[in-house]
Amino acid sequence: MHPLTDTSKYDSSPAFCFGKKVNETQMTLLWGLVSKDPECPSRIILMRIVEYHREEITVSIRQINRLREKWKLNRAKGRPCNPNPGTVTDSDSQAEPVRIIPNLPYAGLHVFNDWMDQKDGFSEVLMLLKKAIEVYRREHGEESFPLLYHKDKTLELHFKALFYGPLLGIGKLTEFDIKEHPLETLIGRSYQGSTLNQFLGQLERADVGPALMPALLPAVPKELCYIDGHMIAFWTKASMHKGKITMLGRIMPGSQAVVAHNEEGYGIFVEYYPPDIRLPHIILNYCGKIKSASGIEIFVIDREVNSVKMASDFHGKGLGLLSMLDKNEYKDLSDWDTSCEGELEDGSKVYSGQWKKPRKGDPREFVIVERDDRLLVYWGTPRVKEAADYCDWPVLYSQRTEIQENSFKRMIGHGALKTNYGNKKITGQDRHQQRAVKKVEETLAAIHSKKEKKEEQIKLQYEKVKESEHKGHGKRLEQRLQNLDAAEKELEKIGKKEQEKRSEIESLGPPKERSDRDFRKQLIMTFRTLLLENALITFFMGLPNKSDIKEGLDTFIEIFLRRGGTYLETHSQIVYQINTSGLSTGYKETLEKIAQGLNLMNLSRCEKPIQIRLKQALA
Repeated sequence: MHPLTDTSKYDSSPAFCFGKKVNETQMTLLWGLVSKDPECPSRIILMRIVEYHREEITVSIRQINRLREKWKLNRAKGRPCNPNPGTVTDSDSQAEPVRIIPNLPYAGLHVFNDWMDQKDGFSEVLMLLKKAIEVYRREHGEESFPLLYHKDKTLELHFKALFYGPLLGIGKLTEFDIKEHPLETLIGRSYQGSTLNQFLGQLERADVGPALMPALLPAVPKELCYIDGHMIAFWTKASMHKGKITMLGRIMPGSQAVVAHNEEGYGIFVEYYPPDIRLPHIILNYCGKIKSASGIEIFVIDREVNSVKMASDFHGKGLGLLSMLDKNEYKDLSDWDTSCEGELEDGSKVYSGQWKKPRKGDPREFVIVERDDRLLVYWGTPRVKEAADYCDWPVLYSQRTEIQENSFKRMIGHGALKTNYGNKKITGQDRHQQRAVKKVEETLAAIHSKKEKKEEQIKLQYEKVKESEHKGHGKRLEQRLQNLDAAEKELEKIGKKEQEKRSEIESLGPPKERSDRDFRKQLIMTFRTLLLENALITFFMGLPNKSDIKEGLDTFIEIFLRRGGTYLETHSQIVYQINTSGLSTGYKETLEKIAQGLNLMNLSRCEKPIQIRLKQALA
């Protein structure tokens, strides 16, 4: 049973509505108190409302008496029969007709939870979670820990606590112990950080992250997806592999989340890599996994993958890749043989073309957008050409900013995307040292090849000198001796350089070890973040009057999901009254539109319709 519902306690009650002096919630409070104890004087009822419900009614006792008379609950004449007026007996409490929470924090989030329950939003995740646990239990029959024996309800409540944490402003799980949160009314159970850390640790032990990914895939397959990496810093004194953390601009340890979004902005896949592994080294295998899971064959990626080799690799696998050309690879429009394809909405001309000087093994098709001050050059493999018109390429690529980069910013704000989970490390060979050694060895190999050529040249020159000496040459002998001396000096320089490189290899020392993060916890929690973002997008975009709401998802979260209010439940309906205090006139109008849209969605719980209203000030 839902934590805010206990239908065994309800009886019939009148239909409440806003009055000139008393609003709906206050009428319901009065009804609850008066129906429990009809003999209680009205002045005592006012005192109880102020004392216990912290809700002051700015009307006279006469107004309350009129309502009591209307409800046929006015007190009989004479002294009260109850020696302790205002007290509630056990039998009275069983007849309570309504449930009221005057100050419900995150009231909008409770509505979102009702929508998730109505849509069975957690059913697929729990099914995949149970399946992964069962597989682990079969493969590791000798192991035993609580996760393997959790009931379905326990799994659901634990996962919901992790799921809603970011919207409550909770990143690290220890913040459940120090921040005020409404889990008790939201999911019916409150948790401490230690309990959820233990749960997450056991999910890590069972390595359920990869098994949960299918829950991100949309029901209807899409044609293309956008891929980008997001670096997360990890502060430590341990020796770990490092990379350039984009947001901080530093070379430091961390993790790289490679995230794929479809064209509607839904996250569909994520994998973690160390920060020193660049995207071109893993992207082909990554896209192959997405194709296997979703059937998507066309990918839009930024300039990090810009290369002829990358285009050839994608073309060889039958995949489409759309990217941009680096500015240093061309001068102007004359570098291509072009044909005009049309114009964009802003009037920019669009050309398609190939290099004027053909380049061997380059499968790329080019689309050039000519603007007043610059050229923007997009390229794609033949698979992209089959799927989209040339004029659509700039539009498809430009959508990457909103679908991915802005999405990352949103998930940092309300999805705890930058929070690190887990401190475990996996020790392995030092890739930084290996790369440095490999670079020196390649240079050394080139020097060695050059040395061999120079030695061969000296040998030939020495034979020429002997020939001149034998024939008695004069000037020619002098010239050949000079050339021999110059070659021997060059060989000496090459030898010194070779020795320097050998010393450099020795200075790098024997093979070392360096650590990487254990990404299992991070993957599970990033899956949580993407699932939350997808659900929020669906909830927000599903508003019937969405076209009337100009504000975006961030504003929706702040002015609705994170706002408090009043919870009211009668025998026939559930009402959430959202606080409007502190909102400007414009945002109040937006909140009113949101409430209207939610009321058109026919939300319900326990077969009771849910109504969303704004909490109005008393007249």
